[in-house]
Amino acid sequence: MTEELTPRQEAYRDVFHTAIEQGIGYWAEVEQYKHVDLERDYFAVIHDREDEDAQQYEVNEVTIVKGIKMLGKHMRDNGNFGDSYQRKAVQDLNLKPWDADFDAITADMIVQFALFGEVTYG
Repeated sequence: MTEELTPRQEAYRDVFHTAIEQGIGYWAEVEQYKHVDLERDYFAVIHDREDEDAQQYEVNEVTIVKGIKMLGKHMRDNGNFGDSYQRKAVQDLNLKPWDADFDAITADMIVQFALFGEVTYG
């Protein structure tokens, strides 16, 4: 029996899914991917597609939460970072994630901030 996701957890899962399926593919190669709609236990193992010897990274709910917090802080500290849509999406993901509207670019930024502390690609 699976535990029902809270609206906040569903939003984080949606960010994960958007990042893996649409956002990071231009720089990351996905080696493993587990995503089931009704489960909280999801993850992907990725590496930089340009560097065959690159470190592997696991992306999961912890990664998404960390990235949202780090990107939000960076946007607050550097008011001109990202466009107004991205700033609103990150603010909503922090305050009311169940109502957040975000795109693949924002999901990609969230993953990059969690893994690298900045937007390295794009």
